[in-house]
Amino acid sequence: MKPALFALVSSLAVLSLPDAPGAATIGWGCHSDAGITDYDHTFLTGIRYPGGPPDLSRGPLVQLMRQNGGIDNHLVTDPAAVDWVDPDYILDESHIGYGFGPPGAPMETGAWFAANRVVDINPGDVLYVRAFNLPKSDITPASVAILSVTVSDCPWGSPVTKNVTQVMNPENYYFDNLTMVVPEPATLLFVLPGLAIWALRRKAVSR
Repeated sequence: MKPALFALVSSLAVLSLPDAPGAATIGWGCHSDAGITDYDHTFLTGIRYPGGPPDLSRGPLVQLMRQNGGIDNHLVTDPAAVDWVDPDYILDESHIGYGFGPPGAPMETGAWFAANRVVDINPGDVLYVRAFNLPKSDITPASVAILSVTVSDCPWGSPVTKNVTQVMNPENYYFDNLTMVVPEPATLLFVLPGLAIWALRRKAVSR
């Protein structure tokens, strides 16, 4: 085959290949003063772990997600919550305290930052973080009663998302001030009577 003809055939073969996912080296997490809080605005706590493979037993679980359809529900009723979606859309996992030192010290500001993570993203993708109030190892059928999740910046608020506009290395994505939605069981003992009184007052006013 002549060189010019071979070059033309090779070019056509390349053009016919399907689009491949884009591998990007990114950082994802939150600013150190803008970590995740529970329903009562108390920071989640974990163990500091500067780098290396995340140990998901060291603190509450955080997952970097690529949106597929709608954003996940806020309310967790399934103890297998980490398997809500196709694992292909879970880009990375970490825990509160990851990316901070000194190692082994408590991380009390609900923060994490995972640097130099290789993920498959393309321009146009929408990213968000799904955060749980338990380590991954503690998410079991027995723990479902105290399991809570957030993707939003306030209870029942708008999901915190980031749009991928370009794939350049490195890119950092920050998901600040996430807040858990579901109160802990002890908190519910105070919240539910208050809601009942509020509902009765609304009913009386509307008459």
